[in-house]
Amino acid sequence: MTFDSITNATFTGKVAGINKLGAVSSGVTSYPATIEFDSSSDKILPNMSVSASIITNIKDDVIMVPSGAVQTQESQTVVRELKNGQLTFVPVTIGETSGTQTEIVSGVNEGDEVVTSVISASSSTSSTSTSPFGNVPQSAVKSNG
Repeated sequence: MTFDSITNATFTGKVAGINKLGAVSSGVTSYPATIEFDSSSDKILPNMSVSASIITNIKDDVIMVPSGAVQTQESQTVVRELKNGQLTFVPVTIGETSGTQTEIVSGVNEGDEVVTSVISASSSTSSTSTSPFGNVPQSAVKSNG
């Protein structure tokens, strides 16, 4: 937990309770939580605002990819991988996700190049219309109707 008003300090604690009724603001439901600090500090005063990251699980030695790289193709979970300059779809088994990162249990290895997005050049075409002045792009032809 961190406080804007207390610089260079981080505090730890445990969730003691969550209000299950929630509060709605701008169409978003929030569930206020009560967190008990592991230690006290004279710098922490009543009613101060705090930013907290709540850790629900810790895993070591896992492969994580951006969640946007994980796709479903023909009812199979895949990631795109760059192999020998070619884009290939690799079936994977996923584990837990943080919303922004997804654990890959099997299918890719550390060091594999996973593609997170592809930018393709768009080609534009223009149609032409015959006019007494020759071929003119359709966007330049006006009708007086």
